[in-house]
Amino acid sequence: MRLVVIILAKEDDTKLKKAVESVQFSDEVIVVKERIQVSDFSEIRNKALDQAKGEWAMFVDSDEEVSQQLANEIKRVIKFSNNGYFFRRQDKFLGKWLKYGETTSVKLLRLAKRDAGRWVRPVHEVWKVKGKIGELKNLLLHYSHDSIEEMVGKLDRYSGMEAGYKNKQIAKYTNRQMDKWINLVQMFIFPTAKFVQNYIFRLGCLDGMEGFIHAGMMSGHSFLVRAKMLVKKQETENRKQ
Repeated sequence: MRLVVIILAKEDDTKLKKAVESVQFSDEVIVVKERIQVSDFSEIRNKALDQAKGEWAMFVDSDEEVSQQLANEIKRVIKFSNNGYFFRRQDKFLGKWLKYGETTSVKLLRLAKRDAGRWVRPVHEVWKVKGKIGELKNLLLHYSHDSIEEMVGKLDRYSGMEAGYKNKQIAKYTNRQMDKWINLVQMFIFPTAKFVQNYIFRLGCLDGMEGFIHAGMMSGHSFLVRAKMLVKKQETENRKQ
């Protein structure tokens, strides 16, 4: 079973070297570097998928690493009949490994037969794979953000991309005024609910200061998406007048 690992990275990415070293168990490693401001991550992933030669493909970001235990598990499971596998990640945030909160509940489909599906959504993209999907036991290590400034910059960029995508998805609505009111209500409810869910119900509070900051930042991201949706809609309407 030939396995190709595809790594997405930015130019001059300081974390890329360790990511590449951690996937040397594969038959081939393809590094795709972001040379311009990307507007559609799914498009980049699908192009890399088309270039890969092998029955299995695995996607890793430059700030992720595959442990030896996970590598051994991957080499074992690709011999089975499943079409793909979900990963769980463990995040290192501001120098601390998070054990609770949002990150522990996320499942990412990153390993699949190359021709079993395609990536969708321009941001927070998802690999839509047909057939039987399994889940790996060992965690993918994610060295997420070393500083608040780094996270703020990423959330600002991604929230703008997400707002544009969501606005296009609901463009079929004809009642623009009602749509604005729904957006305003969501701006209050969604971020608040997200913080309570991650910090209280998912026990992010047990991760100390880092858990509190992470829950707050992700809640802020939810607010930014809806705020930018509202602003983008207004700008579109103003241009039409």
